[in-house]
Amino acid sequence: MRGHWVAVDPTDKKGEMTGPSTSEISCSHSSKTCTDTNANIVVMGNQFALSAGYDEYTVERWNSKEIVASNVGGACRVRNVIKFDRTQKRVYWMQTLSEPIGDLPKGLKDSCKLIGMNLELKNSTLWLRK
Repeated sequence: MRGHWVAVDPTDKKGEMTGPSTSEISCSHSSKTCTDTNANIVVMGNQFALSAGYDEYTVERWNSKEIVASNVGGACRVRNVIKFDRTQKRVYWMQTLSEPIGDLPKGLKDSCKLIGMNLELKNSTLWLRK
């Protein structure tokens, strides 16, 4: 599946994208993994940065209705989940904290509080800046 990410709830500030983000996601039933090859443009005023990435997820559930895969990483111990809704033919990406952040240094703790995106992968690859 290939497309660009948009916020599920456009009024949620945590889901606000700083620029276009595109992904190509594939899953392997035999290896129980999903991979996300992605590219992102971060817009900061009149400047931008381009980055590319590759993320691997471990499949937790694979049935006729859905495929759910996740990974946990980073200093904030972020849990990233990709969900393929096979009946609705939609792909979602959710981001949450995997555990409490009380033991982290204050500066990092403040950054971790920003975690919590909920996105949907759209087939179209056009991106309009508002």
